[in-house]
Amino acid sequence: MQYKTEIDECLKILHSLENAFECMLQEQVLPLSFFSESHDKIYKLKDQLNKLEEKQFREREEEKKRELEMLNQDNDLPEECMPPKEYVVETTIEEVLESIEELPKEEVSEEIAESSVEFLGDKIGKKLFATIQSSLTFNDKFRFQRDLFSGNSELMNETMNYLNNIESKTEALDYLKEYFSWDWESESVVAFKEILDKRFI
Repeated sequence: MQYKTEIDECLKILHSLENAFECMLQEQVLPLSFFSESHDKIYKLKDQLNKLEEKQFREREEEKKRELEMLNQDNDLPEECMPPKEYVVETTIEEVLESIEELPKEEVSEEIAESSVEFLGDKIGKKLFATIQSSLTFNDKFRFQRDLFSGNSELMNETMNYLNNIESKTEALDYLKEYFSWDWESESVVAFKEILDKRFI
């Protein structure tokens, strides 16, 4: 069994708790040590469950990584089967400024200058991601799966795949508000909206 060691440890803690409670059945007054020891065991159980969840999540991510590596090694695969690529805008400030300097001075109006600033603000230093998944770190995936999708990786991936095909951030947020009852001020939701900002710039 893949997680036998972790599950055995959880069972050991549960049996210990069960025995402690059974011993208290005939007691008229419960000693303070019973409460402190029970709390300690519950915290240990929670810690073991968190470790088990994280181990399973890491193993799944490693399996996906191996699958992607196998795909990359096969040069005969069609382009649509390859993992999503990240695109970086390569225009530099110097190149834009040089192109402006080459124009006749009378043509460099205030309107042109403003549009150039807007162009720089939109493109320079920003990274465009082909998919939402490709912009996530390991910690992002773990946190979003745990906090926003109740630990359901399949639901998280299906939702992100749907969002990848949406045209605007407004449409994406409308969809999420319709299908998920999130606390929109929580750290995880705010972080997820920042990911959407990168996707829909």
